Amino acid sequence: MAASSGKVAEGDKLYAEAEKCLKTSFFKWSPDYDGASHSFEKAALCYRTGRDMDKASDAYLRAADTHYRNHASFQAGKMFEEAGKLCRERKALEEAAGLFQKASVCYHESGHPDTAAQVLLKAAKMVDSVNPLLAAELFLSAAELHQEEDKFRDVGHATRNAINMFARARDLDKMHETVERLKEVYQQLHSNRQLCELVAIEVLILLHKDDSVAATDAYNNGHLIPGFGECDHAPVLGRLLEAYRERDEEGLQSSCNDSIFRTMDNEISKLARDLTGEGLASGYSGPLNPHPSALPHSHGGGGAGAGARAPSSAAATASSSSGVRREPGPRPLQNLGDMRAELFSGSSAATSTATAGRGG
Repeated sequence: MAASSGKVAEGDKLYAEAEKCLKTSFFKWSPDYDGASHSFEKAALCYRTGRDMDKASDAYLRAADTHYRNHASFQAGKMFEEAGKLCRERKALEEAAGLFQKASVCYHESGHPDTAAQVLLKAAKMVDSVNPLLAAELFLSAAELHQEEDKFRDVGHATRNAINMFARARDLDKMHETVERLKEVYQQLHSNRQLCELVAIEVLILLHKDDSVAATDAYNNGHLIPGFGECDHAPVLGRLLEAYRERDEEGLQSSCNDSIFRTMDNEISKLARDLTGEGLASGYSGPLNPHPSALPHSHGGGGAGAGARAPSSAAATASSSSGVRREPGPRPLQNLGDMRAELFSGSSAATSTATAGRGG
């Protein structure tokens, strides 16, 4: 206990030294951000050792602030991340995720997009059980950072995780929008198998929205993907749509329990199992697999490249008919300039309040 008290007292002394570095006078015109940042950082370590986590968190935030003002963005990011870890320890997960977002902005600004993406992925996995919508947006922000580096496989993995989170939250519009984004990634990778799977997910989403017309369009346009007609997904989706049109509850459940859905990610499997025949009122009687000439063609004519591009335009048709619209989400890195300007707005009030209530 005495050792802990001694460490806290040592931290208080270092914290006071840091604040002294920030003061200006007639002979000292500008704050010493370098000296202050290092003293705040040392103070945080002392508080942490002394188990005074409130003071440690305050000191880490002050260290982040002064590092950033000293143009040491990467170090500022590390301090935000340490403060976030303290929040995580006391189960304040959404607060921790917010600090990890600030860390990501700092890492990105310092020229380390991979590190920025990794801290966002940590934040997303941390909150996926308590706030799946926030987790989804964090996964999408990480995907954007990976895309800057042309790491399309990492983009695909992060975007797929976002789809799972939207499925968990049952935000079908956002889920559909993200499926469209992932199609573009798989087209870049020429991953036709994954594109076929996305057609199945899109059909599920649209049937959950009770839009069998758009679901049938999505299925029909799936035949523009090379190999779609020969893959496992096509016959199952054909039976699923037929059962939906015929109001065949037994056939519907049989299709939804097929292995193509059972082997997908757990949230997608749940979405399939939850599909029922209630509200089957579309009465659509169009063909499930029209002749290719009835389908929209891409500008490149035939060939594998044209087939890979076409689902994107087909998806736009499905999105239009199902009322899906793109809404701006809370993307932490979308407006980096604004985030930079407001980077410390949340922590400034918190640190000043904490400073006012600090013991000597």
